[in-house]
Amino acid sequence: MYGSFVLAAGLPHGYNYIMSRIKFTFFILCLAFFMPQAVSANRIIYGNDDRLDYSEASKAQQGLADSVVSIWSKAKIKTFAGDNAHYYLETEPLSESPFKVCSEEKFSNQLSGAFCSGSLVGTDLVLTAGHCTLKYECRDTAVVFGFNENLVKQNASKAVVRDGHTYLPVPRENVYYCSSYPAKFPEDYDIAVMKLNSSVSGRRALVVDGNHLVQVGESVFTIGHPLGSTLKVAGNAGVRFVSYEEPEIFFAADLDTFAGNSGSPVFNTVSKKIIGVLTEGGNDFVPSESGCSNYNVLAADARGGEIIRFVKPALKFLPAGKATTGAVNAANRTSADVRAVSIPSVPVQRNNFKKPVPAINFDGF
Repeated sequence: MYGSFVLAAGLPHGYNYIMSRIKFTFFILCLAFFMPQAVSANRIIYGNDDRLDYSEASKAQQGLADSVVSIWSKAKIKTFAGDNAHYYLETEPLSESPFKVCSEEKFSNQLSGAFCSGSLVGTDLVLTAGHCTLKYECRDTAVVFGFNENLVKQNASKAVVRDGHTYLPVPRENVYYCSSYPAKFPEDYDIAVMKLNSSVSGRRALVVDGNHLVQVGESVFTIGHPLGSTLKVAGNAGVRFVSYEEPEIFFAADLDTFAGNSGSPVFNTVSKKIIGVLTEGGNDFVPSESGCSNYNVLAADARGGEIIRFVKPALKFLPAGKATTGAVNAANRTSADVRAVSIPSVPVQRNNFKKPVPAINFDGF
């Protein structure tokens, strides 16, 4: 999911953040020592590529996807004279993007431009990865709903091609901006809550289940924007490792995810509730002889997994209403409602897991 470690100088809490990553790497190296049957650290596709476009997903997954956002630099949100109904997203095909995805790869001709993913969890709140708050200042960050292949097809005739970019029109009501971060934990749990500039209309807030005890073997799926491209649903995956113990509290699953999926909500397949936020994983690509990038593909039973953070540390910053335990349904509530939570103390569970080392990039991608 990520490449090398990157952190811009001068960002808030930079020293503490770097130290937390060093501690995390040491912890993972310890795991690697006790799990000697390791494979290459480069991993991204486990077996078949299970990613689906919006139109290929189930109706239930489409309903969830409508409340998943792509996160953009505000500088990539453009306006054009004479069109007061749309903003225009600055995009480019994955094959022509900085990732240089090889043309024979799946989705290589699809448009990209976002840098992270997130989910609507309150009328004006987005849940995402903590490191996604470090790439740009809040005032320079935008979120976009509905960046999917349906939108691309519907608006292809209205797109503007200029200066090597495709400017894709998106309804203005799909675009919001970061107002503040009620919570962000880039130094420890790597999750964050973003408050938007206004309440979102026409979309439902997703249910966050912070008290769900994740089990090895549990079926999960995620929805987000791999490589900053149009929305994808990645399923047919299971939990391979769970730890509720310090120094790191997370679980891992064999999800087919990439850079840009950072901040993607991870759902329990049965309940359709958010049980985690995708934050880290293996390297995305294997370089080809021609200079483009091939997807990194592993056998389905290869050890490894993408890292997912529990949502519980963020719950006290999410609207809770009258709920004191169980799931949080954030619909019709705002960031004014908060509650305290604690992380359960249960044994570590391990099954067929070897964390990719090194495999961390904290620059949004």
